[in-house]
Amino acid sequence: MGVTSVSAGRRSHLRARLCAVCGFIACLLAACASSTPPPATDQEKSQAEESYVSCLRNSARIVDNGNVDAASIAEEIEPLCAAQFAAYEETYGRGLDREARRIFDAKSVEFERETAIAAVLQERAARRAQPGQPSN
Repeated sequence: MGVTSVSAGRRSHLRARLCAVCGFIACLLAACASSTPPPATDQEKSQAEESYVSCLRNSARIVDNGNVDAASIAEEIEPLCAAQFAAYEETYGRGLDREARRIFDAKSVEFERETAIAAVLQERAARRAQPGQPSN
């Protein structure tokens, strides 16, 4: 009888340890599934935005001949800065919960176009302000 009670006690102990380990793993999985990554720092956001806007302005400087409307030039330069825009989106979208991310993603296409148009207009204004540069 002593052997049987020890075996039953060992089984009970192993079962308890297994339940504890399974519970711990379940908690970890739940935490990973529901947590969002930490938001980007202000410096990371600033760098991502600067990189994206700089790409747009450099592209506008190269592509824009002043004979086409700013929206058409913006449409042409957007793909040239796709990598910078993706990095911008990832940085600004980091840390958002599911609903906030859905809203962010829905507005990002409009933001991308508006930012590209603004970059074209800023470059045109910069050209006009420089003496000796052809006016657009």
